[in-house]
Amino acid sequence: MDPKVDSICRSALQLAYTNFGKVVTKYPSETYLFAEYIEIIHAINGYEHAMDSLKVYLQSGHQFNIFLDGCRASMLAESGKYDESIKLAHDLEKKIICQLLP
Repeated sequence: MDPKVDSICRSALQLAYTNFGKVVTKYPSETYLFAEYIEIIHAINGYEHAMDSLKVYLQSGHQFNIFLDGCRASMLAESGKYDESIKLAHDLEKKIICQLLP
């Protein structure tokens, strides 16, 4: 990647990290905003930091939603935990089907 483009991308991600960090602190029940924040953490620091942040979020009383389940399944696969990732993906599939069917 062009060094200038790389620098611009890193700056944009850092700004998003800072801004989303403020937003999710102010509005902790906005799970979809938190899911975007997790994606930014993942992009900047890797899956370990993103999984740690997700764990803290859930331990503070928040619940998973479908998007967070998808993020978690993807990060589990990235970490080499394929069996756990596949199980979570199958559970996610069931949740989605249940939401789509009357």
